[in-house]
Amino acid sequence: MRRLAITVVSLLFLSCAREPTTPVATLAADVVFHVPTDGYDIYLYDVRTGTATQVTTLAGTGEFNPSFSPNGTSIV
Repeated sequence: MRRLAITVVSLLFLSCAREPTTPVATLAADVVFHVPTDGYDIYLYDVRTGTATQVTTLAGTGEFNPSFSPNGTSIV
């Protein structure tokens, strides 16, 4: 058990030592989220205008935990 604890601490230390990376998304532009009504549908919220747009409408299915692709051009 002691060996595992040392390994975990070592891994945490090494992961913290990496250089920070710059996020790809623009600052406070869009947020993607799901709403649990009649299944789960995905919405895109524009922070600048304060409007939410529904982007999925598939009845009987559950789309949830959306996120942006690494390059920020699509929702996955």
